[in-house]
Amino acid sequence: MILEREQWHLGYASLLRDCRGSPVDNRRGYGPGGGVPEDGSDSDSDDAPTGVGRALLLVHPDADAMATARILSYMLRADGVPYQLRPCLGWERMRKILGRA
Repeated sequence: MILEREQWHLGYASLLRDCRGSPVDNRRGYGPGGGVPEDGSDSDSDDAPTGVGRALLLVHPDADAMATARILSYMLRADGVPYQLRPCLGWERMRKILGRA
């Protein structure tokens, strides 16, 4: 997905939707800043979202990419999205990382 800088929120919304599952989950207390049902029940209950995913962040180890990854990781953590951050130096390293996933 290629977006203009002013449209970053569309990409982030898509990432959240993919990781959280259906939009129905937001009505159950799995919204921004949450990740836990409002009634305080545990995540193993019957109303837990079934389509919860994890984000894999592949980051080139330079200053700008690392700063961006840090900001994105704070946002994901605040929204309760599990993620994994991996350094990636090029195409071969990316293939190796994705081959293990």
